[in-house]
Amino acid sequence: MSHIGLITPAYTGHVAPMVTLGRELQRRGHKASVISTPDAEEEVLAGGVEFITVGAKEFPVGSLEKFTDEQGKLAGIRAMRYILNDLAKQATVHGRELPDAVKSNGVDALVIDQIQTAGQAVAERFDIPF
Repeated sequence: MSHIGLITPAYTGHVAPMVTLGRELQRRGHKASVISTPDAEEEVLAGGVEFITVGAKEFPVGSLEKFTDEQGKLAGIRAMRYILNDLAKQATVHGRELPDAVKSNGVDALVIDQIQTAGQAVAERFDIPF
């Protein structure tokens, strides 16, 4: 049985497919844990999948709502910059916290959302499949 970490941002459109995948992996005998910021925890646990928190300091509960409220007021290049700055902040947090989250939880394989750029580096560092 593998312990598969599913790295995703807290956006519902990203979390929901990872929860579905996590449940299927569990059905097949694996342990599955979604790795994300605190705003994803409730949805993940409600879906029956284990949750591993990263970025609690920088992204406390409510951060996603604040982000989407502000994003909704922007357009064009200002909106793009706002989103990219948030993704850069997530990448910084992941660079700092993902290695320990993966190692201390015994994760031995990763499924990485396409916008979570640090996941591949962590997988390569620990020589685990992704």
